[in-house]
Amino acid sequence: MIVLYGIRKWKSKVVAYRNDFCLSCEEPRRAHQIRSIKALHLFFIPVLPLYLWWHWECSECGQPPHRDPQPRSRRRIPKFLSLFSGMFALVVWVSPGSETGNSPAANWALRIVLTIAFAVSLWYMLKPTSNVRLSEKLKEVQPDEGNFCPLCQAPLILGDGWRCSGCGAERTAARG
Repeated sequence: MIVLYGIRKWKSKVVAYRNDFCLSCEEPRRAHQIRSIKALHLFFIPVLPLYLWWHWECSECGQPPHRDPQPRSRRRIPKFLSLFSGMFALVVWVSPGSETGNSPAANWALRIVLTIAFAVSLWYMLKPTSNVRLSEKLKEVQPDEGNFCPLCQAPLILGDGWRCSGCGAERTAARG
């Protein structure tokens, strides 16, 4: 018998919104904070609620606005190159030249070339994948100043913060 089980989102609801900068879109966008219940399910029926989960999504692309759009799997090649160039540079620096049979000039050339290759591959691995600086872009984003909720068009009410009178979503500002 096959048992289908896992963890899935249940009862997702928008609880807040803000003007934000999306790294995937590389433009200012509105972001929604989604609250959902993560629940254990059996045969797609929620059985045991586990925890509440909050996350932000871009209103246009649906991705988290501050997540790096380039997946980590594309960073494997620079990690591989950095590891091996560093390993070879270390071996050339540690081993004496008499063991390899090379001339001292060839040993020094290898040391310099492999050290430069290691430094370049390390820099390439550690550099940010996006050319957009999030902190600078967040300073340019203007907070939402509207009097009506963009989700349901109901008026906003001032309490502990601005809240929608219709859906209860809170208006927040992006931190930058």
